[in-house]
Order: sequence, then C-alpha cells, then structure tokens
Amino acid sequence: MHTNYPKISARERDLTPRYYYKRTRSYTCCQKLQNWIRKVIAFLFTQVGVCVLIGIYMIIGAFIFRSLELGSRKELAERAKATRTKFAFYLWNLTLDTNTCFLPMESDT
Repeated sequence: MHTNYPKISARERDLTPRYYYKRTRSYTCCQKLQNWIRKVIAFLFTQVGVCVLIGIYMIIGAFIFRSLELGSRKELAERAKATRTKFAFYLWNLTLDTNTCFLPMESDT
C-alpha cells in the first residue's frame, strides 16, 4: 500500500508530537451536526450527564407540582392569614383590657 507520508522509524514516531500525524479533514454542516449530536448523547450517558438529567427532571417536576398545587392551597392560606390577624387583634385588646402595669393615677381632686 502506497502512502504520501515518508517512512520513519518507530523511535522517530515516538519522539514526534502527535499533532504531526493528525490528518485534517473538512466536514460538511450535516457531518458536524451528527458529530455534535453523537458527543451530546455520549455525554448524557456518562455519570455526570445522568446527574444533570436527574437535576433537570427534578426542577421541571417541582415547577409542575407547584403549578398544580397552587390553587388548592391558596384558599387555605387566605383563611389562615385572616384567622391569624383576628387572633392578633384579640390578644391586643385582651392586653389593653387587663393592663396592670400602667394603671391610671388617681388624682386627689
């Protein structure tokens, strides 16, 4: 088999940098896209890729859960807020009615 590259010994090949033997090839846009998709799929099946996919899955699930449960808890939250406000006013009025610290001073007149 005939090549255009000069024949060199194994020792010279070991001492020569790797980029010396790299052949450049031009790729079309479709081939670049295929290579990119292949690299993305290979990344997704690594441990890091699986962790990223699980994280994205959890975040999307949290947003979906929040949107589904928002309406059912809104009424309960409004009732709790109204009850809390009413109870706070009740406690305030109770402290005003039973105030023993600041009794009005009796005048001698």
